[in-house]
Amino acid sequence: MEHGKGTAIAAVEEEFQNKVRNLEIQLEEKEHEIDQLIQEHNEQSEKKLSELKRFYDEEKDRLERRINDEKLRQEKKLNQTIEDYEDKIQEMTNNHEEAYNVLEEEKNANEEYLQNQYN
Repeated sequence: MEHGKGTAIAAVEEEFQNKVRNLEIQLEEKEHEIDQLIQEHNEQSEKKLSELKRFYDEEKDRLERRINDEKLRQEKKLNQTIEDYEDKIQEMTNNHEEAYNVLEEEKNANEEYLQNQYN
């Protein structure tokens, strides 16, 4: 009986060892599957990150160009406004000088007239 009992125990131990090996194999397969999923996820994340960075860089460049274009447009507009005011000031100065000269001539003519009247 002892021999039969030992054989039964050996059979149970062998079955247990087989189950342990099967579970270890399944565990390794699951670990490998999880590693692959992590790797795929990392690759997708890196790809998305790269796409976002490229989009960010493109938008940054586009906005910088737009800002520079707008700055140049505003500088041109400011320079034109300054030039217009300078022209207007020059025109007003010329008009004032002309009016002053006319008044000066009238004054001289009146003085001459008055001088001739008293002489």
